[in-house]
Amino acid sequence: MWEVFLVSRLPRLLAILCTGVGMSVAGLIMQQLCSNKFVSPTTGATISSAQLGILLALLFMPSSTLWSRALFSFAAAILGTWVFVWFIQRIRFKDAVMVPLVGIMFGNVIGGITSYLAYQYEMTQALSSWLVGHFSLVTAGGSETVNMDTGEDFGQGRFSFPGSSSESAASEETGTDTASAKGLKADGTILIQGGTFSTDTADDSIHAGGDISITAGTFQLQSGDDAIHSDSNLLIQDGDFTIPYCYEGIEVLSITIDGGTFQITSQDDGLNAAGGADSSGFGVRQQDRFASSASSDSFILINGGTFTITSQGDCIDSKTDLTINGGTLDLTCNGSGNTALDTDGSYTNNGGTVTTNDGSEENPGAMGGGQGGMGGKMGGGRQSSAAPPSSTAP
Repeated sequence: MWEVFLVSRLPRLLAILCTGVGMSVAGLIMQQLCSNKFVSPTTGATISSAQLGILLALLFMPSSTLWSRALFSFAAAILGTWVFVWFIQRIRFKDAVMVPLVGIMFGNVIGGITSYLAYQYEMTQALSSWLVGHFSLVTAGGSETVNMDTGEDFGQGRFSFPGSSSESAASEETGTDTASAKGLKADGTILIQGGTFSTDTADDSIHAGGDISITAGTFQLQSGDDAIHSDSNLLIQDGDFTIPYCYEGIEVLSITIDGGTFQITSQDDGLNAAGGADSSGFGVRQQDRFASSASSDSFILINGGTFTITSQGDCIDSKTDLTINGGTLDLTCNGSGNTALDTDGSYTNNGGTVTTNDGSEENPGAMGGGQGGMGGKMGGGRQSSAAPPSSTAP
């Protein structure tokens, strides 16, 4: 208890207090310089200038370090504030309303330039990630502590790391809480609208008992289990997802993807709807809550995005329907008895470009046996299809 307080809680509290004191002193100095009590970083173009500095650093110094970009942003904020103060000292009317209005107008001009440059150079998402924040997590020693058995028992999903099974059993007997090996975890809904996320977790990197909705963000996820897991539905509108190591990339009840960039390397399925194994309780994987009752609520719908998936299991596995309305998919299945595309329901391609190394885009259900990637073996060279006529798996 005291160790957690001294190592984690107290340093954070002191950091918040120091930040608040620093901002108060800076605000007071700024108000004295402008002779106006309504002036603040938001009405003095300070924040807008810092945002422009971050964008310029991303554009002209893409390989710069975190500290270099922070210093560049700090210098831009100082310069923007100096221009505002210089301008205020030269205007004729300095009433209480005019000064902050001028600052707001000046800040909006800088914000408009920033938005234009970000849109022009396709840096809107990267800029928003910097403005929202960065999350870096390592749990239970990281994904390298997990043993993924890909031998004869592959698909049974053996999952273990030091102390996991015994600690889980002990917690069930005593009714005490134990530390979670997940990254971001919620019993309900997870909503992510931006940010930079870097996780290396023994269990799921992002786990929700309810829905997951992601509208933007940059994600670097390594997981000993699922990179993204939900017991309900997943909606991804945009984002940059790099998943170099995981058991399954995305495993949920239903998947809807409107856009984004996905680079996934998985020991089992890359995308899996309503099926598979879950190690949320640690030890040997158990069937997911939705696995035994997959219904019409389960599906995979891809409306856009760029996918590069390499899997030992199925690259994309749907227990019911799989629909592709757009996007570019490059799928490589290296597992014996699995396929790049596998669905137990209907497969429809209305406009996507699908490339596989086994030709399974022509008839996903039949080629994989329709059993979640555990069907018969197959071979063949890489084949490609661009929006073939709608087909239904037998």
